[in-house]
Amino acid sequence: MQTQVSSPLVEKFAGIVGAAHVRVSDPGDDLSEFGRGHGHTPASAPAIVVSPGTPEEVAAALAVATQQRTAVVTRGAGFSVSGFAFSDADHVTVIETRRLDRVLAVDAENLTVTAQAGVLNSELTRIVAEAGLRVQTVAVPVRRTTLGGALSGVVGGGVPARSSVTGGNVQSVAGLVVALPTGALLRTGAGGSNVHAAHDTFPGLGGPNLTGVFLGDGGILGVKVEATLCLEPLPPATGGAAWVFPGEDAAWGAMTELMGLVDIPYASVGVSPRPQWTLIARVEAGGREALERKTAAIERVATRWGGEAGPEEYRLEAIAMGEPGGAWADVFLNRRREIVAFVAPRAGFRKLYRDLAAHAGSRAEELGLGALISVQPYYAPHTRHAVYTSLSLVLAQQPEDSLAVVELMHDCVRFLTRRGASTEFHQGTSSQLAAAAWSAEYRGAVEALRGAFDPAGILNAGVWRA
Repeated sequence: MQTQVSSPLVEKFAGIVGAAHVRVSDPGDDLSEFGRGHGHTPASAPAIVVSPGTPEEVAAALAVATQQRTAVVTRGAGFSVSGFAFSDADHVTVIETRRLDRVLAVDAENLTVTAQAGVLNSELTRIVAEAGLRVQTVAVPVRRTTLGGALSGVVGGGVPARSSVTGGNVQSVAGLVVALPTGALLRTGAGGSNVHAAHDTFPGLGGPNLTGVFLGDGGILGVKVEATLCLEPLPPATGGAAWVFPGEDAAWGAMTELMGLVDIPYASVGVSPRPQWTLIARVEAGGREALERKTAAIERVATRWGGEAGPEEYRLEAIAMGEPGGAWADVFLNRRREIVAFVAPRAGFRKLYRDLAAHAGSRAEELGLGALISVQPYYAPHTRHAVYTSLSLVLAQQPEDSLAVVELMHDCVRFLTRRGASTEFHQGTSSQLAAAAWSAEYRGAVEALRGAFDPAGILNAGVWRA
């Protein structure tokens, strides 16, 4: 986009959202905070920041941007771990959604919640929990991510705390309201696929599943302004299990055996070295007896693989893994690190992650980071057939060359995609690296969708560009 920032453009935005909600870059306010994510990826300062307060204001602002051929990047709470893909920062307008922060309805009868896309996931979780219910968003970091950000920028619309059992959020999102670059508001469920329907109940009813098209899209097709998600009751009984194993082979064996049980006894489970290889699991049930049966099932498998009961602090951590808004969810904020997260098939997974860890270590040495970085893995089931992994590149101190850390992260993502794994993050530079592995047919299909929803090509133009 080559359009210069002009006073008439600013005036048009101000006429929609009010002058107090439009900021323009100048020497005293370079707006770089709106182009900075969480991590070492360099910030890009936009020219204008517009903060709409209603879905209609978002749609109207997009229509102006389309008319003026002004590039737009959307932003929620700004927690992208791979930065923001600004195609031309000098001419970019950021549409920031944080004023769209209302939880509109908790429907206890239909077991759904409808919320605006700028609400923090922690606030959404808290309000739903007050009704004795729970909602799937993202496991971490719920206090620094918005609903719309997770639905757009994470594989499957988000990886929730119970992804070991449920997988991503795809089946939990009953419907969306999306502001399109044309200025229209699209309802993908009730009111859209059936104009007579008043309540979203399940994705894909009444027509093709347009809801799914917008999940994990990186925000290239429209700006999510509202979502309806399915709920379930909070479990009355919760517990935790922690088992320490003589080595990784045993820990992996116990985890995969648990994955294969007909009656899965865990709500979430994961394995990591602490420094001994440890399996921790959160257990949920409708009552104490059922909870004890599930905990005993985990114990039988763990002891069969040589496991011994872990420290009490690990067990308490396992319990906290699913508590609404628990402090455990701030794990991203408590350590200086970059993260490479991916989903891969269960078969061949261990070789892949070991090869990646070795590759990360050798590349860190080549980039002069060897003394600063330790590679720390964590993996967990992603339903029964796949494995989710986060490989933390933990920094002992802030490096002199932050770009070297970014290059290391990028190199790890390239390594993964070339071996058939898929990055968790559908945002920023991660999306660009993932798109390099697309087939010509897949790229053509995505570009066709992009052209249909955003014919002027204004929206998040740097995302998914290899």
